[in-house]
Amino acid sequence: MLGIILSIILFSTVGYIQKYYNEFNILNAKARSGNYETIICEVSNNEINKLRNNVYIDNLGLYKNIYNTYIEVEDIRKYTNIYALDSIALENSFSPNLELVLGRFPKNDEEIIIDNVDKYTLNVDIGDKLTLNNKAYTIVGVYNPQNSSNTYGIDIITYLDQSDNLETSNAAFTVKSTKNKDKIIREVIENLNINENRLFLNRLLFYYYGTDFIDTDYIGNENGNITFILYGIILILTTFLTYGSINVSVKERIKQFSILRCIGATPRKLRILLIKESIFLAIFSLIPGIILGQGLCFLISKLIIEKVTNINNYGVTFKIYLNVIIVTIILTLINIFIATIVPAIRIGKISPVDGVVNGGIVANNVKKRKSKLIRRVFGYDGELAYKNIRADNRNFIITTITSIIILTTFIVFTGYNSNVLYSYEIEDENSKDISLDIGIKYKRDYDDIFNEVDKYKNQIEDLGIVQDIFPRVYYVVSGIFEDVKLNKYIKENKSQYNFGEKSIKINNKDSVYSDTINLIIMNDASLNEILPNVESGKELTLNDFKDNGVLIANRTVMKNIINVSKEPLFQLNEGDKFTLLLKAKEPIEEEKELEEYIENIKNNSKEVTLEYLGSIDGNKAFGGNRYGFSNNTTLIVSKDFYENNKDIFIKKNNEDKYFIEAIDINFDLDIKKDINKEEAIGIIENYSNKIEANWLDNIKSNSQYREDSIILSSLIYLTLFLIMIIGGVNIINNRYISIKLRNKEIGTLLALGISKKRLKKILILEGVVQWFISTAASIILSYIGLEVLYRIFAYTSEIDIPKMHILAILFGSVMLFVINILGAYLPIRKLEYTNTTELIRNDE
Repeated sequence: MLGIILSIILFSTVGYIQKYYNEFNILNAKARSGNYETIICEVSNNEINKLRNNVYIDNLGLYKNIYNTYIEVEDIRKYTNIYALDSIALENSFSPNLELVLGRFPKNDEEIIIDNVDKYTLNVDIGDKLTLNNKAYTIVGVYNPQNSSNTYGIDIITYLDQSDNLETSNAAFTVKSTKNKDKIIREVIENLNINENRLFLNRLLFYYYGTDFIDTDYIGNENGNITFILYGIILILTTFLTYGSINVSVKERIKQFSILRCIGATPRKLRILLIKESIFLAIFSLIPGIILGQGLCFLISKLIIEKVTNINNYGVTFKIYLNVIIVTIILTLINIFIATIVPAIRIGKISPVDGVVNGGIVANNVKKRKSKLIRRVFGYDGELAYKNIRADNRNFIITTITSIIILTTFIVFTGYNSNVLYSYEIEDENSKDISLDIGIKYKRDYDDIFNEVDKYKNQIEDLGIVQDIFPRVYYVVSGIFEDVKLNKYIKENKSQYNFGEKSIKINNKDSVYSDTINLIIMNDASLNEILPNVESGKELTLNDFKDNGVLIANRTVMKNIINVSKEPLFQLNEGDKFTLLLKAKEPIEEEKELEEYIENIKNNSKEVTLEYLGSIDGNKAFGGNRYGFSNNTTLIVSKDFYENNKDIFIKKNNEDKYFIEAIDINFDLDIKKDINKEEAIGIIENYSNKIEANWLDNIKSNSQYREDSIILSSLIYLTLFLIMIIGGVNIINNRYISIKLRNKEIGTLLALGISKKRLKKILILEGVVQWFISTAASIILSYIGLEVLYRIFAYTSEIDIPKMHILAILFGSVMLFVINILGAYLPIRKLEYTNTTELIRNDE
């Protein structure tokens, strides 16, 4: 009964966590993308009236992009959008994205609000006048947009006066019903004869609603599938555990059932009796299980989520989810029903005489259960123990599967979580306070890229908030490494088209073609910052880079089942010089054969000689996964390389086929210690908006990631703890009853002269052998499970080096060992004071 109660607690806990975070994610989605569900564009007044009168529609807000213009900000023309919103759109539909920090919302079409960045950009304040398109507006408020880190223009909002009788406007609304929202929306647009091209969805919100299809596109929601899979895994796990409990209970009472058969009970009546017992077991387990489960959910909500993580939960607090309780009841009944079927069928097939005499245990083929490996590892007594546990093969299989489920689940989730945390620590350790990316690919007003670097560097210094500045210039090229061999562990490009690295022959010499090479040029300050992380046989200095010295980011490789590490990309020794045929990467307009790309590089590339200085972990080169993607070839060179090969970085004319154009200038910035971080972020945000750059607050980003990691870890370990307890109780109970049912066998062995010491050793070895078999299988299955997880998350950059966590394996194995030993020790500790005659009679 305890195992079933624990399984109910597990169902309740997982269901509560899923519902809690689904509610949290919905509110988070509204805060990020708006409180609307659907937008219909270019809606006429007649259609608006029909929408207002539709009983299914709620919170209908209207807005319109009145016009666009330009505002001169110093020497830059900023593209400006002027939107008009009615009161519902301002205060409801888009309110999460229009968080007022100063003033109020506009009440007429002569009032406007601007965001807090534009307030500094335009150098205006509340009450000031702003003339746009020959019309004077009064600034009455300042709002804080949720996502302003990539702002390139200015958004100004005024009031939409519906009395203006605009021909068309855009309608944003929600649906009153909490179910079938997609069907209702489809009916609405069909009734209005509106083309679906005019329909825009709050896709993030529908993602968390769990809707797959709403228009012609796929939302891509996985929530329902993940929940279904998770419940399925838990159901399988708890079914095995519950089956073990019921099976042990039945085996313990086989003699009683057999006596009932002898006095006239039919197999059908025995099965009905067992099913009734299971029903009562479910009833008596559900009530305390649900109460304890909800109590645990309350503690999770109040202690782990609210106190430990201290995250913004958008007001989501503990509540009892009725549908979680219903699902828990249904799954528990299914669980007990499935777990009861096999014992119920089996109980009717046992011979009454056999059941009374020996409890229904028939030791068939015991002598054939041999294992050379077990005998080699544990000796003769170990092989005898193996034969004993295989005598009851059904019990052996159930106990083994239960053990494998426990240990595999523990290793997989602990290992995955540990790798995620390790990757976070590496990222946090090597990231600077702020990252600033300035896109210059389409800017034609510069000659020397490092003149641009110096210009922006001086501007950043003039802000007065930055302690250290680390710039780099980022290029994307294709190339051929001549007379270079690819590391034998690197997986080559198998496609006939252009992706990854490929070993080729150039003039009968081993060479490597790479479709995408991230070329990163750093100045002295940036190089000095990463030199301590370089994997090299000597201590490198800036002078080593002067003659086209290069660092190559290493690659995560899997040498064998347990050896996963980061290895150099090429088979090069430090100091080796090699030739690189360098060419700007072409935009993919059509797929070409790989040979065409290679031939194109041969005929249209610039030949550069490089000296290999060593390799470096990309994550330790200022967030290498951001600038030098882990699946691409990444080269790091100094400004000297740029000066030595300046002819390929400066365009001579429009026909220059060797010219390579920079993609971005990246700056990593450390804020001064005595500067208020929030004020500094505001200044960077304003500066980024002014120069039309992207910026990232690494402090905030890492803090959020840390919060997510803490809560993820807490919930993972809580779930694993419950699984370990459920499985442990079942295994101990199963082993205890299994040994207890062998009292006659044990008594006979004692009567024949075997010592209690040796008998204890054999019984303990049974648990050890069971543990050995389960652990070996679990490690193999854990490796497969982790591989599946790593492949699923291969492009999320969550995991740096995917590997099995040794501590997780050791701790989980030790816990399983203790459980198996306890299962054997608890019954055999009675041997010291048990009468041999009573054991033979099986009356103990």
